[in-house]
Amino acid sequence: MRIEVFTKDEFDRESKNISESFFSFSQIKGNIKFSKIYDIKAEEKEEYFKKIAEDILVDPVVEYYILGEKTPRPFNFNVSIEVWFKKGVTDVVGESVKNIIGVYGMRMPDDAQSARCYYFSLKADKNILKEFIYENFANELINDIRLRLKKD
Repeated sequence: MRIEVFTKDEFDRESKNISESFFSFSQIKGNIKFSKIYDIKAEEKEEYFKKIAEDILVDPVVEYYILGEKTPRPFNFNVSIEVWFKKGVTDVVGESVKNIIGVYGMRMPDDAQSARCYYFSLKADKNILKEFIYENFANELINDIRLRLKKD
């Protein structure tokens, strides 16, 4: 199950910095929302994943989470780009999350992977967006990116 963690807007300096960086890169204004993704593989009910999100992954004062890929996002965007580690590359964050779940006393998941996601609410060619991500937030040798256009 996918757990996606967002910083609440009033505390989200990182997304603002990324948006400003994109404007410097492209001269295109718009907002970019950053999130952290945790893909937890386990044959468990939804409550298991909620407990992981609420007790381990999220600081409820400054963050909120969404379970599952199909859950609507509470903001507008045209394109999202996810940055994942390629197969064979060690995902230290994913491994740490997997281990802390076990340390916390819950059944350890079969696997846990982490990624970063950038949601763009602006009009720009997808090649410019990909170039921006590769230049600033991804390495073609170790990362795969997944670009998705929002379906209305």
